[in-house]
Amino acid sequence: MVTHLLAHPRIQVRVLHAPPIPEYTDDAWCLYDAQRTLIDTGQALVLALGAYTDSFLQEHFGLKLLTQPVRGQLSYYPLPPILPEGWPSLASVAKKSMIPARLDKEQQALFVGASFDRHRDQAIIDHTDRQTHLQYLAQNHRSVFDFLADLGEQGWQDFAGVRSMLADRLPVVGAVNGQKNVYILSGLGSRGFSLGLLCGELLASQINAHPWPVSLGQGNSLDCNRYLRSKPD
Repeated sequence: MVTHLLAHPRIQVRVLHAPPIPEYTDDAWCLYDAQRTLIDTGQALVLALGAYTDSFLQEHFGLKLLTQPVRGQLSYYPLPPILPEGWPSLASVAKKSMIPARLDKEQQALFVGASFDRHRDQAIIDHTDRQTHLQYLAQNHRSVFDFLADLGEQGWQDFAGVRSMLADRLPVVGAVNGQKNVYILSGLGSRGFSLGLLCGELLASQINAHPWPVSLGQGNSLDCNRYLRSKPD
């Protein structure tokens, strides 16, 4: 899915080493880097920065988004080209998920996780999380666990990140009141792949004044202003 999105002729990806600086001039938004070099311009500014949306809003707009950062970690194992008969081809989701995935034409891997830690907001690898993932695998998918154990525990790798969630566990999508053409898409939590495309379509419909892909009530329930507050002095 991501590969197809990035291949779209109207989607461009630019990787920056620091967040850009927004400035509204001449009826358009301009983004500058730290040296004041112009990066790009556009009619609308969409803030979809995950857990960093709140700090960006505070710094540049004096607003606070009442999000709850949640640290998560998953473990993954690059798989050999030949797998045993009966190897799972579909994801299994319970308290944790086990997801077999093909990374490219040659490489596939098994992903297990993820943890859900409300008490830390830094993307730090915690090896106790891996042990919890392996315990889940041993209890629920014993043949998979045994096969990977025979290959060697040194093959396991980990990734940690920080999710952004809100009190009602719904995302925020829409225009920011009192700001010129500023929009937010955030708060997807651990459901980015599930909700991201629909929320993106809803936001694009709002920006372009097109019919919404959801009902009026559903769209309004995601209004970003329900959790926006003025930053305290």
